Amino acid sequence: MGLRLFPILMDKQGIIPEELDILIWEKRPAMVLINPTHHNPTTTTLPENRRIEVLDICRRWNIPLVEDDALGYLSVFGTAHPPRSLKVLDTEHRVIYVSTLSKISAPGLRIEWVIAPKPIVDRLADIKGQIDLGVTGVSQILAAKFLSSPF
Repeated sequence: MGLRLFPILMDKQGIIPEELDILIWEKRPAMVLINPTHHNPTTTTLPENRRIEVLDICRRWNIPLVEDDALGYLSVFGTAHPPRSLKVLDTEHRVIYVSTLSKISAPGLRIEWVIAPKPIVDRLADIKGQIDLGVTGVSQILAAKFLSSPF
């Protein structure tokens, strides 16, 4: 599909917003994909002030931002309280939020979700339908029970 990936410099707090701004200026990517909460493999969590800076940079460059939040739910079970998600902070509907149950429940469950503007969700659903027939009903029922459980 012609994808090119560009690394971004990080420190102990996660990606460095100024470096993101430079990278966008130099490489002109079509989108930014980041894992701001419990980053894998560094485990860093981007503080809220940097999240706001990243959103501002993407707004200035008019670039969509994909928030991979596969491990964000781990904070529910621990003492750490992560900053608000980029999707919550987003006032322009720029963030495409992606998460999964595979990292926090059962790796084989393969239940993921996307929160994005309807045209993007429709296009992704079309692509998913072309790739496979979808997630089994049993997996969806198990996921619904897991998500509605008080435990």
